[in-house]
Amino acid sequence: MTAIPFLPRFHEAIMIGVKTMTCRTKKYGEAGDIVHTNIRGVRIQLVDVRRVRLGDVADNNFIDEGCESRTEFVQVWETIHPGRGFDPEQKVWLHVFRVAE
Repeated sequence: MTAIPFLPRFHEAIMIGVKTMTCRTKKYGEAGDIVHTNIRGVRIQLVDVRRVRLGDVADNNFIDEGCESRTEFVQVWETIHPGRGFDPEQKVWLHVFRVAE
């Protein structure tokens, strides 16, 4: 099973339930699936998985993504995806999750 990797800066936010979604260029599962992460001992349960515009995530979901502003979200995205950068029209997979028991 493939684990969803998260930047170390988001590990604590995930464990305390502040970061509850992640958008990715690939789909990691379906709603209801329990998925491993790269955080020691932490698995997440996917609550919702859907295709969305990256710009909509930046505009409406940056807090749930663990960021304090749209600008911070865009900076994180560009750091992770230096080749393509941030394209608000790009379609991504939005994974809403909670830490699994």
